[in-house]
Amino acid sequence: HIPSYSAWLAEQDWTPAYARHRRNLQLIGANDPDKRWVLKNPSHLFALDALMEVYPDAIVVQTHRAPETIIASMCSLAEHATQDYSTVFTRERIGATQLDLWSRGLREFSAARAKYDPAQFVDIDFAELRSDPFGAVQQVYDAIGADFTHDARAAMVALDEDSKSGDRRPQHKYSLADYGLTAEQVAEAFAQR
Repeated sequence: HIPSYSAWLAEQDWTPAYARHRRNLQLIGANDPDKRWVLKNPSHLFALDALMEVYPDAIVVQTHRAPETIIASMCSLAEHATQDYSTVFTRERIGATQLDLWSRGLREFSAARAKYDPAQFVDIDFAELRSDPFGAVQQVYDAIGADFTHDARAAMVALDEDSKSGDRRPQHKYSLADYGLTAEQVAEAFAQR
């Protein structure tokens, strides 16, 4: 946990990093030039302008989930990433840091998003994704102009079934209170959008 680094990073232009990212993907995918990349990274929230400059034809899928669920999850992720490496990055500090980071990120993303063609964005409610995953995925396929094939659907079903058992079965348990936060604090931070 280095606040000065976080502050510095928030002020950086991510365009050169995304340009290198693109070159790396081109190298990795050199043998599959006709395949479309699908990238999942919540950090895109902080650099939409850079992403769109480097990938001007990108389709951005934004999932919408209750902020208190997101923050609790990100706190848990941060805790596990720093476990055994820091004695100052306490759960309470993790909570405060993650709440500031992700609420600020969503504000910046929302402001940047307003500058781009709405057709480049697909909004998926997380509850909808859970209740009708095929319907949600169909929206994404439609946005990118791809066919949602029987093989793709079958692969999704198999992955879903596999993820419900064995080592892949979700076993994560966490709460806002674990990180010194309340639902009211999270709601207030995200209401400032």
